[in-house]
Amino acid sequence: MITTLADQIEVAAGLASGINRYAAKLGLDADPIARACGLEPDRFSAINERISLDRLCRYLEALALIAGDDTFGLKSVEGFEKGASGPFGYGLMNAATVRDFLTFFGRNMQKVSETRICTLEIGAKAAHFEWTFSPLILHRGQYVDLGAAQTFRLLRRLLGEDII
Repeated sequence: MITTLADQIEVAAGLASGINRYAAKLGLDADPIARACGLEPDRFSAINERISLDRLCRYLEALALIAGDDTFGLKSVEGFEKGASGPFGYGLMNAATVRDFLTFFGRNMQKVSETRICTLEIGAKAAHFEWTFSPLILHRGQYVDLGAAQTFRLLRRLLGEDII
């Protein structure tokens, strides 16, 4: 497979393990799809491995298309095991407060997902967190949905089930 400039932007390989489990739950054999996207499924369970964000995004988009589900990324969070994203996930799971969660998230998001712009402003009554990915990552809709669903899932531990 040809390596592209976008392949230099990487994420924790463990993120893909939950996607595979969710796809299997739907009856999809995701491994050949992963390979067609240039990913090696054996690497998904290694906590210290990193894979191309671009290829992971393409993989998610392909699975969403095959499943006929535009919300595949949101729903695939069901397949994730705690800590699949490695130290980043463990750090978020162990945050004592929402402020600690957001502070850790803001300081470390670039390490797990190589975001290009990542700012966090925490005020007395509100917090503003903004990030984006490299413009080289074109097909990122399902991945963004997945990330949002994972974040809300972790925040539920701190805020309860009333979180939107």
